Amino acid sequence: MNNKAAIFIIHKSTDCDHCTSTRSKSFKTREELDQYIEEAWQNSEGSQQFTEITEKQFKAFKPSFRDGILEAFENGHQHIVRSN
Repeated sequence: MNNKAAIFIIHKSTDCDHCTSTRSKSFKTREELDQYIEEAWQNSEGSQQFTEITEKQFKAFKPSFRDGILEAFENGHQHIVRSN
């Protein structure tokens, strides 16, 4: 059996505090991916997005994190939060 990952995704999630993270994940089987997605939805506090990508895109991907509440506060708008 091949131990190499065959499925690559980008997972973007936003929680109830307007924190948004974008990360990549790899899986050997479709079953592993399905389990990951199911657990992500069970534990989610907001929106979830899963996008399948190529291995080349996976290797070039840079994760990100944004704290929307903190950004709003630092910009002088502690009572208004806009998310993109």
